Amino acid sequence: MNNLITGVDIGGTHITACMVDTCAGQTIEGTCVRGAIDPLQSMEHVIRSWG
Repeated sequence: MNNLITGVDIGGTHITACMVDTCAGQTIEGTCVRGAIDPLQSMEHVIRSWG
C-alpha cells in the first residue's frame, strides 16, 4: 500500500491529521483525528500541542 500518506492540516485553532489514499485522492474513513489549539497560548505551548 504505497499509495497511503498522512495528511496534516494545521490551522489557527486546530490540527487535523488523516490517512490519505493518493490514488483515490480521498481520506480513509475513520482515520481523521482533530485536536484543538489555543492560539492565545505561547508558541511553545502550541508546538507541544501538535505532538
